[in-house]
Amino acid sequence: MNGVRDVNRIKMAALVTTLVLPLVATVAAPGAAFAATPQCTTGNVKNGAWLPAASNGSFTCIMGEGAQSDAVYWLQSSLDQCYTDITLDWDSKYGPQTRKAVLKIQDKYNLDEDGVYGPKTRAKMLWKPAITSEPCKTVG
Repeated sequence: MNGVRDVNRIKMAALVTTLVLPLVATVAAPGAAFAATPQCTTGNVKNGAWLPAASNGSFTCIMGEGAQSDAVYWLQSSLDQCYTDITLDWDSKYGPQTRKAVLKIQDKYNLDEDGVYGPKTRAKMLWKPAITSEPCKTVG
């Protein structure tokens, strides 16, 4: 009887290895990539416009509800000034209204709608130029 149990255990282990582990790896992978992207904490000029940036100066950064920084301020100011259907206070706090505005931008440009600001949202949206007499523009 132990021989049959051992064979069944081996079959079960092979089944788990073949079916379950690849699913776990697939589900875990996006979180790892997301975690590797730095948080936006400051602002910096890119192509003549103020944009959120990470502390290392990279424009490839993320932020979402609960963030509070200069980066949020630059996002809010561009959302408020470049889009007539969005009105925001520039309070540097990424709250429900900022999330709602980001969702609106993501919908407008056919991006995944998660309410989180990141590189794809940055590349599509309009930005307030550093020289205020210029019109809002994309900066890539």
